Amino acid sequence: MTQQKSEQKREHNVIMNNCEKMSLTGVNDVESFDEKTIICYTDFGELVIKGNDLHVDNMDVSGGDMQVTGRVTSLFYTGEKKRSGVFSKLFK
Repeated sequence: MTQQKSEQKREHNVIMNNCEKMSLTGVNDVESFDEKTIICYTDFGELVIKGNDLHVDNMDVSGGDMQVTGRVTSLFYTGEKKRSGVFSKLFK
């Protein structure tokens, strides 16, 4: 039974409004962010968000919720599942 729980993936959702506001759930960690690129990790792999004037408005590390504003031009998953980013280092 414990093996089953460890294999369950955290629910992950992305809601985007007019390519200018994003709400994400199921974010495990944030590797890096600047005005053009945000790299974060989910149970479904690395998520790369690209755009202009990007800003992480809120990041709830324990709940996995994140809000992003700016002009989003693309987002894609690479499949990598690394989890040692900026926020995990800050909140150890």
